[in-house]
Amino acid sequence: VITGLKAYKNTIYVTVPRWKRGVPSTISTLPTAVSGERLDNPKLRPWPSCEWQNIVSGPEMHTLYYVQSMEITLNGWMWI
Repeated sequence: VITGLKAYKNTIYVTVPRWKRGVPSTISTLPTAVSGERLDNPKLRPWPSCEWQNIVSGPEMHTLYYVQSMEITLNGWMWI
């Protein structure tokens, strides 16, 4: 279930909380069309990386577990 959707410049950010097992990424980017091209079935890309989304390895300082929403300031700072 998508609970957050924000756009900044040419990037769309999507949050999907891990309410159930099997959610590979709790915050992702959604590719946008370039030069007016249509994207059929775009795939979400883990943000900022797959490593930051890995909860299998145990609690780490740089792991995103459960992102329900975010805010992005006008200068591009993201608050999770």
